[in-house]
Amino acid sequence: GQQHGPMLLLSGGADGVAPPATNQKPVFDAAAMPVTWLTEQRAGHLAPMRDGGAYKAALTAWFLYQLDGDQTAGAMFSGDRCGYCTAAGWTVEARGGG
Repeated sequence: GQQHGPMLLLSGGADGVAPPATNQKPVFDAAAMPVTWLTEQRAGHLAPMRDGGAYKAALTAWFLYQLDGDQTAGAMFSGDRCGYCTAAGWTVEARGGG
């Protein structure tokens, strides 16, 4: 089905199984709704296994922001100085709000 709300894409910059350029980028480019794409540059394909790794905090903040309107959590994704925008090892691309 079609996307109906803001989307968070997560990728690992060191993922050789599903490289971001061929997997997340086409989804980001085609998204018709607000989309935020976080890449943890050192993460490989299996990084989120078990406890979520570096992605656990990002997912928790995203859900708090999107589902509960938590503006502190939202500051991790929104604006030029967003938490993940300035965090070492992360890159952020966003379009359409987020």
